[in-house]
Amino acid sequence: MVAQNMQRNHHLQLKHALTTQRLYEPHGTSNIFTVPAATQPCRTAIKSAGVLLAAPIIPFPFEVNPMSAVPTSTIPAWTTGWTAQQPFYLGPKFVPADTPWTAGPATGLQHRDLGVTDASKGKMSARHIRVVDPKAVPTDWVALDCDFQFLYVFQGSATMENAAGQRVKLERGLAAWQPAFLRYRIFDYSADFEMFEMYAPAEPKAYIGRDTPLPARASEFAGMKGQYLAEEPDSFIQGAGPRKYFRYRDLGTTKPTDGRVHIHLVHSIEPMPGGTGWHTHSMRQLFYVVGGSAGWAAEGDTEHKRVNTWDAVCVYAGQKHDVPSFTADYKVLEICMPAEYDTVNAEAPKQ
Repeated sequence: MVAQNMQRNHHLQLKHALTTQRLYEPHGTSNIFTVPAATQPCRTAIKSAGVLLAAPIIPFPFEVNPMSAVPTSTIPAWTTGWTAQQPFYLGPKFVPADTPWTAGPATGLQHRDLGVTDASKGKMSARHIRVVDPKAVPTDWVALDCDFQFLYVFQGSATMENAAGQRVKLERGLAAWQPAFLRYRIFDYSADFEMFEMYAPAEPKAYIGRDTPLPARASEFAGMKGQYLAEEPDSFIQGAGPRKYFRYRDLGTTKPTDGRVHIHLVHSIEPMPGGTGWHTHSMRQLFYVVGGSAGWAAEGDTEHKRVNTWDAVCVYAGQKHDVPSFTADYKVLEICMPAEYDTVNAEAPKQ
């Protein structure tokens, strides 16, 4: 949703910077190292006035990090059957912030479904989780038969450990990706703990218990570990050209998903004159507003004129939309599928 204003800007300057992300290595939080990573040249191809432009991205630390949890061998095929080249259909959806919380997914927890299960016809799910009774939350070991598992912590803290020997404190700003069938448990929740979680498929099968037998397919993931990225002051990089109004933090999902899913956190730096302008993306997208608010206009949606903190919106591939304004504290979690996509100027729809 946070897109370039191609109607006013026809040239992008690539920003080459050096940034770092802190990764937890397999032997626990007491042994943390920092890996420098140079900015890669581009992720998104942007077509404007017949010119193919390159947009700056946040760097990946994987290639220069010998202790990376991300496998270097071929990642097993996804059981949900979609790839970066042939992604699934995601329909339009708007889930307002005042949608009621419901009990689950376990005792002591509540959640808000963000509409992805319905919009994707079960290919993926996304929800906001919060603790209501930390003493009641189960701390059993669990392994999930899933293609994709991602967590992002909004506030509070908890502790996660897994069968690969990794132990990490889940605290504000931590982004976690875990492979299928990696046994793990989460415990020691604070009373104010809240996180975003996303799965593919929408409801993965869970194997509860440290020694519960796993299916034969689990052997394809043997040796894989989790990836846990903590937020640092230099985790964000400022965009160049029309992206200069925002700072971006890559949450590290493109590599382990073979380009299927790119997730980044975006926050505004200053007002953008005129907003983004009407445009489309070739990818499908979920954006979850986690701070501030923004003006909103979308093809087929004449009801909503603004997105506020904790509103969730699914945008289908090719849907025209515009963000004409945003507050200084605007911050959004964007999930883009696939990671590589085109952004194109569009005329305002007649509606």
